[in-house]
Amino acid sequence: MERMEAMKHVKTVSKAPRRAQAVTPGSILTVIGQLLTVFATFITTKEGSE
Repeated sequence: MERMEAMKHVKTVSKAPRRAQAVTPGSILTVIGQLLTVFATFITTKEGSE
């Protein structure tokens, strides 16, 4: 108990976590499509350089 009384001047600096964004099926498909585009570009560039 003595420690708590001695530490009254300490202020909490952490924040409560923000709420996560809602993920829709459309946003998931958009991300998957973008990843496939990047992967396909990488493969075609790699094959073209050989």
